[in-house]
Amino acid sequence: MFLPEERQKIESRLDDRKDIEPTGHSVGDSFTTVPVRDISITEDEVDVYSLEVEDNHTFVTTDGLVVHNCFPKDVDALRAAAREAGYEPQMLDAANAVNEEQPRRLLALLDDHVDVAGRRVAVLGLSFKPGTDDIRNSRAIPVIEGLRDRGAEVVAYDPVATEPMREQFPDIAYADSAAATLDGAAGAAVVTDWDEFAALDSEFDAMAEPVVVDGRRIIERREGITYEGLTW
Repeated sequence: MFLPEERQKIESRLDDRKDIEPTGHSVGDSFTTVPVRDISITEDEVDVYSLEVEDNHTFVTTDGLVVHNCFPKDVDALRAAAREAGYEPQMLDAANAVNEEQPRRLLALLDDHVDVAGRRVAVLGLSFKPGTDDIRNSRAIPVIEGLRDRGAEVVAYDPVATEPMREQFPDIAYADSAAATLDGAAGAAVVTDWDEFAALDSEFDAMAEPVVVDGRRIIERREGITYEGLTW
């Protein structure tokens, strides 16, 4: 899978690995822990890469590390593993609770500035992250549900994830561009940080009320826009 020079680097680093000494570690049923006695930080300029494996959302990174990119699933897996080990992961629970609350905060910020009942509201971004059409765990889902509960006329746009979301929400409108989504809207919710959204500027002038709640802090705050920003 790797070029010869890359294999040599990987093999060299594996050869340099240090085995854990018997003293000072604890062996559990499915894990081993060691105390951290010292931390050192160095800064080096190195080449890195991230190669995505098609269809399974796994990445092969520098030095052959294999990682997964679904953060919510990773947190859930860690929480479950901790509880199986008899530990209550309060920090992970808190992180999960904050992330779950953010779409409701986005909607509350929109409520502070406009009554969306019967009004057109733009949702920019439907995939769970830019560069994919995957809508699993997308924050756009609770945002759209909250807007529908408020009686809003939802109009959504995503460069690649429109069709997957249309299967889940066939009753909302979908636009062919971000500009068309914003046209006549009383508010806009930015959910995914696609680069094209960062380039939006005069397009906001076509809104009936330029209220923008930016869930990714990708839109530049400027005069003429009522702007609120948060992240998840």
